[in-house]
Amino acid sequence: MDEEKTALIEATRGPYAGSRLTVSEAEAKQAIADGWAVDPFAPPKADHVEGEDYNDPTEEQIVAAVAAAEKAARRLRGETEPKEGKAPPKKHPEPMTDDAVSAASKSPEPSAASANKSKK
Repeated sequence: MDEEKTALIEATRGPYAGSRLTVSEAEAKQAIADGWAVDPFAPPKADHVEGEDYNDPTEEQIVAAVAAAEKAARRLRGETEPKEGKAPPKKHPEPMTDDAVSAASKSPEPSAASANKSKK
């Protein structure tokens, strides 16, 4: 009997972010190459060295990694691929600015108790 070799990966993006998954070696290599998973047993990358270029992933790279993670998650769950033209990939959420946080904290949502009083 010829068993397929498996590998453990840690998802960093997508629906399984923060989870460790056992997948085939080929799927593990593809997940790491697609940018949505890492090898949890690989040595940590060296800290940024002064004078060397370092680039955070671009918005496009993040969107592509999340799309690849979602596609892999559907495959792992045995789901079919959605038809072309269905929902577009989710855009990476923008962080709230300090002004938006302040505005949100100043206008509290009405509580259930006050909503009940207005109905009387």
